[in-house]
Amino acid sequence: MISESIYELLGQALDKKYDTYYLDQAPDDADCPYIQMYSIYDSPSQFKDCESGSFNLDVHVWHYRLDKRKEVANIMDDILRIAKQLKIEGHSVMCLCDGRRILVDNSTSTTYLHGVITLNFKYI
Repeated sequence: MISESIYELLGQALDKKYDTYYLDQAPDDADCPYIQMYSIYDSPSQFKDCESGSFNLDVHVWHYRLDKRKEVANIMDDILRIAKQLKIEGHSVMCLCDGRRILVDNSTSTTYLHGVITLNFKYI
């Protein structure tokens, strides 16, 4: 599937710049900031001679310093820039930002800044 290929390509590209977890869960003691790639919502369409569709991918940025909001926002900008440059041979791929937010997550003993960017990929 094209969505899985794009997922892996994005994970590999991000892993060159940031600690990125896309094939496994981040360990509890992961150094911040780090990126975690989660859910894909895929809407493929099959045609006789091609595959097209779209999918959303949530990418999460975690930082343990609450005063690093700008750094989290800059990482999210970089994620979008990298995603827009992805190429899959034989396919056209377009990426848009479908929303982004920065939250304070205090669900564990450590309080984190939690950035979430939703990428919307369209492909043919």
